Amino acid sequence: MKKMYLKIACVATVASVMVTACGGTKAVSVTDNSAMKKTFNEEAEVEIKDLPCTGSDFYSTKDLIRANGIGESMDQQMAKRMSRQAALEDLSTKIGVSVNALISDYYKSTKQAMTEDLKRRFEGGTDLVVKERISGYRTICEKYTRNKNNNNSYKCYMCIELGADDMAKAVHNKLTEDQILRVDYDYEKFRNRFNEELAKQDTNK
Repeated sequence: MKKMYLKIACVATVASVMVTACGGTKAVSVTDNSAMKKTFNEEAEVEIKDLPCTGSDFYSTKDLIRANGIGESMDQQMAKRMSRQAALEDLSTKIGVSVNALISDYYKSTKQAMTEDLKRRFEGGTDLVVKERISGYRTICEKYTRNKNNNNSYKCYMCIELGADDMAKAVHNKLTEDQILRVDYDYEKFRNRFNEELAKQDTNK
């Protein structure tokens, strides 16, 4: 997982912190850990190694499509609803981006023109299948923290998953049965490419 950093500063501008002392005012770089530690007893950047419900353990697999969401609110249940909605949107986006990539490759390989009408049609077909199937998700991770810097609000981290084979079959059937799109795509090849595109999205986070 890519490293994330939480920048901590007291009284700061974009480039420096102005510190008033007996001898006058001096600038301390907010990216100078030693200076920040000495002056404020705080490091300029603190490494966050693992956010809850994220990382390689929560990547999609050949059997499961996984997505993450974060929600923050003064109300714990609202934070949960917000994180679930974010995760569902992430799941829909992953599926849509993956299908878009492999259909685009299909048209290129068959030397067919991808018109705007065709693009809208297959995107609409994919969206319809996702809306019909996405309710079958299950939550595999749900954790909460309290944010003392935001009035002790609740932050909910969530990861959800959905069966990859059922989704791939449903999308494949929708596209290949459409008499206007006329997509002739072998299912096994479609399924393998679908998995590859999902994996790209996880590793590029």
